[in-house]
Amino acid sequence: MNAIKLTELPVPATYAESIQHSIRTYKRMGIDIAFIDQTTVKITQSRLINGYILNNKELYDRAKEVLEGAGNFKIVPVVFQLDIDSITPAWIERKMEELGISRNDLVRQLALDKATLSLYFSSGRGLTRTAKAAFFYYFLTYELNRDFRDNESQ
Repeated sequence: MNAIKLTELPVPATYAESIQHSIRTYKRMGIDIAFIDQTTVKITQSRLINGYILNNKELYDRAKEVLEGAGNFKIVPVVFQLDIDSITPAWIERKMEELGISRNDLVRQLALDKATLSLYFSSGRGLTRTAKAAFFYYFLTYELNRDFRDNESQ
């Protein structure tokens, strides 16, 4: 499905520049806004910036604000979707090194037993989708807490 350009839409010129500016700004924030056809706009949170996850209503409201006064568009929000295949034992180890987290920290903080964690890092057992999601959101929370603590101490 190819998006169409803003210039191809019946949008008053007075709004077009503002809409284009908003689209560029949101893109830098990991949110893509695309005109699917003459009446439909898709807003997608494709990346997490500062760990902020938007729900359908929040995405819808942001698109509505961008399009205010430009006509009636059907808005299709698409929330952030975790790329589960990117979570591998190597990814987990990089995050552990980056954040200074030990295997014992993971055992305690994720309520894992040492044997299960060892199997995750060996070829003995693959990570389940649920385990991958748990690791992703654990590290995301850890990073956010670290950044929050760093900002408070300044």
